[in-house]
Amino acid sequence: MKFQSKRYYPVEQYQYPSVTTIIKDVKGDGYGLVLWKMKNTGRAVIEEIRKMATDNEESLISRLELDGTLDDEILKQAMKAPDKESGKAKKIGTLTHEYIEQHMKGERPTITPEIEKPVQAFIQWYEEWKVFPLFVEHKIVSNKYGYAGRTDFIAEMKAPTWRRRRVLIGDFKTSASIYEDMRWQLGAYYKAFHEEKLCKLQGGIIVRLDKETGHPHRKVYSTKDLNKEFKVFKAMVDIFYLTNSWEGKK
Repeated sequence: MKFQSKRYYPVEQYQYPSVTTIIKDVKGDGYGLVLWKMKNTGRAVIEEIRKMATDNEESLISRLELDGTLDDEILKQAMKAPDKESGKAKKIGTLTHEYIEQHMKGERPTITPEIEKPVQAFIQWYEEWKVFPLFVEHKIVSNKYGYAGRTDFIAEMKAPTWRRRRVLIGDFKTSASIYEDMRWQLGAYYKAFHEEKLCKLQGGIIVRLDKETGHPHRKVYSTKDLNKEFKVFKAMVDIFYLTNSWEGKK
């Protein structure tokens, strides 16, 4: 649910902000996202110029030098590019997560062409690490700190190099890299799940599913790592509540 454009979870008489809402509200767009937007805008400028190019390149150069409205039109179109690409990326991410949720629940979902690569990466990781899901799309709530969210999974698994199986809390990503805010998010999920005392966690994992290569990239975090990441998130929780008039705040 959303309140004043921010996502929240109703918990009894309270309205807890989501983990991602807190991070985005306090931090804004991360370095990786800003860089991604800059690259897409730059590519769009080049593409717009190519579209306008004729057989006579000198003519185009003259128009760019003399016609300020042409510059404005190129920039206007280019500035729309990041939102268009972001929409595509979010759609792929959503469809991939939907497929994974069904798969981990024992269903037989359909693989559409647009998610073929990330699904390929997921299946490779899932089989190689002998994953056994315990909780899928699990809602987590921290009454102690006043936030909520939904983690992708808690599962028992065994990497090829491990001697024993471990129970990890995890998140799937279809982004180009693993960014710092993803670690904070995982730390927040870990701490909230720890409050539930449903089972003992031995760490966390972020599995990045590459949309281009179809290969999985895994980053495992110890409980010590996750407690450290949570400290950063906890500071964000404090800032969020200090700077927002949050209805139903605990």
